Amino acid sequence: MAIKRQHQLIKNIYYMLSYAFSPMHQQEYEEIAGEEFENIWDLLASILCQGINRQIRRGLVRDYVTHSNALAALRGKVLIESSISLKLRRSRNIACEFDEYEENTLLNQILKSFGELLFREKKVSVENRERLKQNLSFFHKVETIEINAIPWNRLIFGRREKEYELLINICKLIAQNLVLSEEKGELKLPTFLLDQSFHYLFEKFVLNYFRMEHPGIHACSKQIKWDMEEIEPVRLPRMLSDIYTQRLAHTLIIDTKFYRKVLSTHFGKKTYHSNNLYQIFTYVVNEAAKSCHQVDGMLLYAKTDEEVTPDDDFDINGHHFWIRTIDLNQNFEYGENSIREQLDRIGELV
Repeated sequence: MAIKRQHQLIKNIYYMLSYAFSPMHQQEYEEIAGEEFENIWDLLASILCQGINRQIRRGLVRDYVTHSNALAALRGKVLIESSISLKLRRSRNIACEFDEYEENTLLNQILKSFGELLFREKKVSVENRERLKQNLSFFHKVETIEINAIPWNRLIFGRREKEYELLINICKLIAQNLVLSEEKGELKLPTFLLDQSFHYLFEKFVLNYFRMEHPGIHACSKQIKWDMEEIEPVRLPRMLSDIYTQRLAHTLIIDTKFYRKVLSTHFGKKTYHSNNLYQIFTYVVNEAAKSCHQVDGMLLYAKTDEEVTPDDDFDINGHHFWIRTIDLNQNFEYGENSIREQLDRIGELV
């Protein structure tokens, strides 16, 4: 039974990844949903294989890459200081800086580097490692990059690079969970995702699910302004809601949470995390002060193995608050309590 639940959870992570990072191309990865995976890393390798294979068929994205070399003939821009240094060494070459339109771009370097990492990972099936090997043979003109040196925050996905977004986010997810093994200082993959990475995935998944499956609901991530007359002091923290939903004259602010322990214990009594309640209450009160809509709030947890499952609602100062959970061990598409059905029930509250 435990193995079956593990397979179901891994399969649901596929759906979460596809909604979170590639909602416009889900059908291209749909066959993966029918496969059985022993672990999360084999799933990620399978998605990476299919995505890279698709990019190879369409052609790897090329861009202008700047090079600096000593050349026998002038090309591009002359580097004066470097050229003088060459002359002092009696070299006839000229130091030039020039651009070449090539496949050796940062995005392709990331794909190759993580493809090689998963190829070396023993938790990945032999079949997927062989597929990775075949795909990587098309990257012979692409260099690898040091994983710890990747500037994730500088990556931009324009029209041409949009196809890479799911794959690059998977690589980022892997990078955030890499650990240094005790043997030879090699990078290895842990057995499961860390809480911080999973929380971000859970948040993006729920947000994009409402965007795609509930067109009558306006869903976004919105900054909540403090209810102040004067200019906001710099020291006040930004209030950025995870999910801001609106339909007609009703606004529901949803804050997603993922913890190993949903409830905290205080003097032997289990209660909700106070910081979570304070946070969602602050969001709702400040948004309502400047809105003509009814504004309510929700804390949405990913269900853990705890016996107590949060499921409450109450009113405070004219605002309604829900505390709900999503059971990620359920079938995504079908069943009485499928993940789709659970999310649709939340959509009905907006």
